Amino acid sequence: MKVNLQRAQEEVLLYHLEESTEKGQLVRRVFAKMRVPVRTITDEMLGETLGYAAGLVGFGPSGEAYTGPGVESEVLIMNSFTEKRMNEMFRLFREHQVPPIPLKAVITENNKKWRLIDLFSELDQERVMIAGYRKLQDMIGQAAKRKAKDADPETWSRLEAAVERAGQLLTGKAEPSLAYLEETIAQLTDALAAVPAAE
Repeated sequence: MKVNLQRAQEEVLLYHLEESTEKGQLVRRVFAKMRVPVRTITDEMLGETLGYAAGLVGFGPSGEAYTGPGVESEVLIMNSFTEKRMNEMFRLFREHQVPPIPLKAVITENNKKWRLIDLFSELDQERVMIAGYRKLQDMIGQAAKRKAKDADPETWSRLEAAVERAGQLLTGKAEPSLAYLEETIAQLTDALAAVPAAE
């Protein structure tokens, strides 16, 4: 007996990457080369579920246009992409010199039920958190170059405490919220400024 295993059709959804922009044209050129259909997401669609926006079976419209604020970032959502096809897409992006697209996601069983605005907001927060973690790692590296002899004991103690707090956040021992991350960065920035860099 022959079993026909059909893979769902690949497709991408684009937000803030309109055909009228140079970047939008570059992105569409890549997907045309890959023979992947493209759907455009508009601000009015942000109240819809990802499943509906992607045309998935079992998802209907919300019945009303979204009138809230949009998201500033560009978004690329992939449906039914294998790892091999994702690698091909990224290779073609490099070849066509497509500038980075800040928010990317793959449609999953979980996120297809999310409203687009909620998904985009979550992706944007994750992007900000990742950038914040990278900044903290860099700042911890800067702190390692400071010397206790170059600061009074109280100032040095504040730097050590700020580095400790940053380390706890990076290792998952502290609350991973955006507010806590921003406070930690501010504390470490102030502490670093108070201790001169070693010559």
